[in-house]
Amino acid sequence: MSFIRTLDEDIPKEELGFTYSHEHIVCRPAYWSERGEDDLLLDDPAKSKQDVLDFKKHGGQVIVDATAVDYGRDVPAVHDIMEQTGVRIIGTAGFNKSFLWDASIKEELKPIIGHTVRTMSGLRAPPLMNWPISSSGKWKKVWKERRFAQVR
Repeated sequence: MSFIRTLDEDIPKEELGFTYSHEHIVCRPAYWSERGEDDLLLDDPAKSKQDVLDFKKHGGQVIVDATAVDYGRDVPAVHDIMEQTGVRIIGTAGFNKSFLWDASIKEELKPIIGHTVRTMSGLRAPPLMNWPISSSGKWKKVWKERRFAQVR
């Protein structure tokens, strides 16, 4: 990799510096929020900003925000924190856990799910459109069948 992509710019890998490799900065996971369980909510940008400033005070330069789209990420709030603190932030793509997915995932998001499943499992799969994906969970069966076929 010749560069690192942050939320607002690409930087040379040599500028990465001291990095938190997995953090959640501002997120409101609907699964827990709707149940009134606030232990996993990071919903106060001011407090999150203070955490980032503490990280910076101790030499931190970059944070990988591992908050996925289905985990209630708030990209504008995280971007504001990045601009206000000067700590570079790398965002992530994909989904967290299937039980968090909204059953009405839009058709245009389904290829992202398929891509994530394939790349994270190390498969060398055919193009996205050849992978039937559905929010009902049928993709799991297809994925397992294709993985088994490739392992044989």
